[in-house]
Amino acid sequence: MSSESSARPAETAASLYDLVTYAGYARADTHPARMAAVGVLHGMAPAPVPRCRVLELGCGDAANLVAMAYQLPEARFVGIDLAGSAIARGRSDAAALGLANVELHVMDIGAASASLGEFDYIIAHGVYSWVPPEVREQLLALCRALLAPQGIAFVSYLAQPGTQMRDVLRDYLLRNSDAAADPAARVARARELGRAFGGGSTVTDPFQQAIQILARELDGWEDGQIFHDWLASYNAGMRITEFVAEASRFGLAFLGEAEYYTMCWQHDPALSAARSLLEAAEARSVLEKEQLLDELRCRRFRQTLLCRAGAPWSKPTPDRALRLAAASRLQPTGEIDLNGFEEAPFRSPHDVTVRVNHPVAKAALVELAVQYPRPIPGSELLARARLAAGRTDPGTEEADAQLLGELLLACAGSGLAFLTAWAAPLANRAGERPRASAVARAQLERSTRVTSLVHQNISAMEPIGRALLQLLDGSRSRTELIAELLRQIESGALPPPPPSDENDTDTDVRTRLERGLESSLAGLAYSALLEA
Repeated sequence: MSSESSARPAETAASLYDLVTYAGYARADTHPARMAAVGVLHGMAPAPVPRCRVLELGCGDAANLVAMAYQLPEARFVGIDLAGSAIARGRSDAAALGLANVELHVMDIGAASASLGEFDYIIAHGVYSWVPPEVREQLLALCRALLAPQGIAFVSYLAQPGTQMRDVLRDYLLRNSDAAADPAARVARARELGRAFGGGSTVTDPFQQAIQILARELDGWEDGQIFHDWLASYNAGMRITEFVAEASRFGLAFLGEAEYYTMCWQHDPALSAARSLLEAAEARSVLEKEQLLDELRCRRFRQTLLCRAGAPWSKPTPDRALRLAAASRLQPTGEIDLNGFEEAPFRSPHDVTVRVNHPVAKAALVELAVQYPRPIPGSELLARARLAAGRTDPGTEEADAQLLGELLLACAGSGLAFLTAWAAPLANRAGERPRASAVARAQLERSTRVTSLVHQNISAMEPIGRALLQLLDGSRSRTELIAELLRQIESGALPPPPPSDENDTDTDVRTRLERGLESSLAGLAYSALLEA
């Protein structure tokens, strides 16, 4: 995100982003495949992802767009941003990867026009709440002018009422720092104040606890995030009803949230006492239900999807879920009988247990677990699940499809699965000569955070893991990978591998490398970093 207050000239705003870098990163919910999935669920006919047209407003260094463009060579990606240095980095990254489908422009949102073309997907992440009202209007007007008839726009912003708690800390930081000071000094002062505000011991008052947690989180934020987000001239929090009312002035309508599960409450145990309130609110208006959810969850941030006013909209249905691809990290616990109707438990990495008893439901969840992280198209999943469950009678197919669609909606609505309109070509097992994403390998040249093939950010790994990832260009066998890692260790470029556990007394470096290689490759595959 690179857009600033109109209280300063545009060139000054741009120079602030040149002075204090705002590091870019991928955001899975902005991927056209994820946006299209929400559109399909609600009855739209979004543009096919492989050849779509994507515009990002305030793209920064285009880390988000470059990762998409690498995977979708026949799609068109355009990004605009005020900061020349950020655009230069983005152009350099795109050129290094040989991408010809990315166009990046140093441009103010207010200067953008229809000459950019028509787009199927428009992204404005981290911009709307941090610019003055007139720029917010320009952003919405641009979305309306450039959005295709079945297009979808992603706009993120600070949400009320949750951001009010954040405002308490932000006001404190602004009151106790010098606005005219050097940016580095302002960031250092904010960190100092945050540590003081965070307190030394845990308190019992829940409101004070919330403030302390926010203050302590500041130390984990990068300098650019503190300076451009927390200390920005504008921090406009708003209610979903207010945002949609403003969007409607520009011919745009509410489609849904980019994070589909946030719109759902039926399977949320934390909201069980409020179900009657939510049912009544939803019966009156989807937006009333959304606002009530924000209040019940004290939501601080929204990622809203907009479409053209008048575009078709309806509630998600099981058959639409089956038109998408699904991935889930639910794992079976124990032996699963796929042919009987005995209840079987599946557990998420966050220790949430799902219990199903229908053979097709069990077989589908087992298949998703085996294939993870590869998203499986709904029709393929249905066919495989029916075969595994021994359901060969054509007369049961319609009922099985209905059941599987309902299961996918329930899992997606609980955050236990994600639905996508395009299945990325990735490998869920390492081949003879494994190849990792070229984007991830390039990112390791200057960062420890990489983008996966499902457009998620993977945090820092240990040195040997990073070296291994960089070596996975598809040209090396396992023997050659071990030899190269050993060479780097012997030259001092890499530290030797640590013991695998406290019982590991083997000091032979080659043996440790060989023992750890398969688990490392499996971890990279599970993180969606290996290409098919």
